[in-house]
Amino acid sequence: MRGVLAPLGELAARYGVAVIAVTHLSKAGGGRAIYRASGSLALVAAARAAWSFSKDKADSAKRLMLIVKLNVGREGSGLS
Repeated sequence: MRGVLAPLGELAARYGVAVIAVTHLSKAGGGRAIYRASGSLALVAAARAAWSFSKDKADSAKRLMLIVKLNVGREGSGLS
């Protein structure tokens, strides 16, 4: 995966842009979200930041944006 993403990262650095990738979590429940992205850690490992979006178990009308990985700043809390 890194071999595929490296040229994209170089292109983004050259033009000063961000690359956003969207993936789904694997259907296997439990475990940490970082290991469930597309069934592989590779995509999240290559990223500088990753967030997970999900329903709030306490309120089905509410959605949560939670930090899975962040190595470009100080990690804070998520959003609802």
